Formats: sequence, structure tokens, C-alpha cells
Amino acid sequence: MTQFKNNSEFNLLYSDTDSAFVDKPLPDYLIGKELGKLKDELNGGVIKKGYFLGIKKYGYIDENNIVHSIFSGIERNSLSWNEIEQIANGFTIIKNSSVRFFKNLTSLNITIKNSLETSIVFNPRKKVNNNSYKAMKINNNILITFNYYLKIIKYRITSLINKYNLFKLK
Repeated sequence: MTQFKNNSEFNLLYSDTDSAFVDKPLPDYLIGKELGKLKDELNGGVIKKGYFLGIKKYGYIDENNIVHSIFSGIERNSLSWNEIEQIANGFTIIKNSSVRFFKNLTSLNITIKNSLETSIVFNPRKKVNNNSYKAMKINNNILITFNYYLKIIKYRITSLINKYNLFKLK
């Protein structure tokens, strides 16, 4: 995904683990049904306008005037365009969701609630400017070099431990 995000053929508007939105059609070599290829959710369609507010918080209108919304905690496509705009403008929207599972990591219990009121608010962890953000650019050459030096350090530490039998010391 890093090489995809750093691609100079298009500008990345939003991305997540399994999705990306760019400013022009993707080259054919990136799209397909095979593992490692990207799926074109709009089948060549175009987004007319959209808000990408943060991780798993976005909505858009496609060229057929269909509203798509992905907001964590609520059902997909359950927000209207008006609600998406309100969230983008700082308002809190309350939505009722059906059955929800809750994990309590302290007691290791799972409880099921038949309905849940969820507050949706624009509070991004990533900085957004003019409804877009720049993905972090990672220099793969630096990572490869860094990984090489980590292996050398690991080898030297392991050699010292073995040479002086440090695991056997009490």
C-alpha cells in the first residue's frame, strides 16, 4: 500500500487499510479481482463531491447522485448528504443502530444490545486541510537501510550473549 500511496500518477485524497480515493481514474494494471489488486467499487464511476473527515469517516455523492457513507459505528450508507455536511461543519449527529456487540476486556464478557444511540462527530486524528490530507511518505530505501543495521546489531548482541554465556549467569 505504501508504494501505491506514493504513486506519482495520481493524487491520493483518502486511504485506509483497504480503500483509496484518488483524483483521476486508476491505471488498469492496478485494478482487478486478483489478490493484491484494487477493486473499483464504482465500476468506473466518478465521485461528484465528498467529505473525507478521518479514518472510516467519509461520505460522497457519485455521478448518479447516490449518497455513499462510511462512518464507523453505524450502518453503511445510513447517512444523508445533509447529515454528512452537518458533521463536516462541526455538528454532532445522533443515529440509532440495531444489534451491537460490546467486548469488555477487563471481565472478558460480551454483551449484546438491541439498539444503540451513536454520536457522530468530526474529530479527526489526521490533519485535514481543504477536505484532503497528504499521506505520510515513507522512503523505502531508508527502511531497508535501517532494517540492515538492525540485523547487524541483533547479530552482534546474540554473538556477545553466546560468547560470554550470558543466559547461564545468575
